[in-house]
Amino acid sequence: MSQLDPTVELPLAAPPRRVGRRFRVPGWVLLLLRNPKSCTGLAMVGFMIVIALIAPLISVAHPTDFNLLAARQAPSWNHLFGTTDQGSDIFSQVVLGARRSLLLGAIAGALATGVAASAVASTAAEAPRIRERRVPSTTCEKMSLP
Repeated sequence: MSQLDPTVELPLAAPPRRVGRRFRVPGWVLLLLRNPKSCTGLAMVGFMIVIALIAPLISVAHPTDFNLLAARQAPSWNHLFGTTDQGSDIFSQVVLGARRSLLLGAIAGALATGVAASAVASTAAEAPRIRERRVPSTTCEKMSLP
């Protein structure tokens, strides 16, 4: 082969096959798991979810029960966060309140997603009719002026 010959023959090899990897992780998940701040946030949310799930098991008293003899106690092993003016256990209120808060947040997120999806769907369905209407040029000129 000379230097003037422009043809170069390269052997064509098949790309190597990946063996044993059936489940492909999406790129955004890998991006989240590689970022230390997002890992910290995911760990916090995961911790709150676990606490909310096991709330009935770890709460020491009913959150609305009151005991005037145990009013305004400082944190101790009997009352981890202390007690209120009426003697209610603050730890039980926080733990069982986390369950309700997470449930309400999930419902609000699902509702917001549903509203946004219906707005996008109605806009997409209405788009062909909007394009058929012609906006008068004077309206466009008035809208462009400050």
